[in-house]
Amino acid sequence: MGRLMHLEAVYYIPDSLRDEASTLIKDTELVPDLFKGVKNITASLIEWTGSNFFHRFFADNTIDDEANGIPMYVAITDLKELLNRCKTVKDSHFLANELLPCVDEQEPDEAYFEDIEYAIAELERIIPRLEIVSLSRGMCLDINYTASW
Repeated sequence: MGRLMHLEAVYYIPDSLRDEASTLIKDTELVPDLFKGVKNITASLIEWTGSNFFHRFFADNTIDDEANGIPMYVAITDLKELLNRCKTVKDSHFLANELLPCVDEQEPDEAYFEDIEYAIAELERIIPRLEIVSLSRGMCLDINYTASW
């Protein structure tokens, strides 16, 4: 199966916003009553399986490569950098090994470029939402990357 990679957001909700948290966090279907007394909400953002070049990006730029199963913080700017690299690789395949190299040093194949397309779609979907929440009144946000193998 290979490496399982997971990106999640942890929203920290101050007391003053708990009643209206469901309107601030657009990805949830929970009703506001469920948030009373809750201090944070964890939401799954993206999952990858076997796309080891994503792990290599995070390991080279943001995390401890040996952190098997331990959530590691990444910033929105890291996600934007990954998105930019994916878009560049999509447009210029010859830059793949330079910008997002495969872990096993093999040449990128069709599955690699399908994963690039998937990443672009998912990152374009989540980055604006994460930016909105991070700018919301008093809400804090952590983005965590976890890989297990």
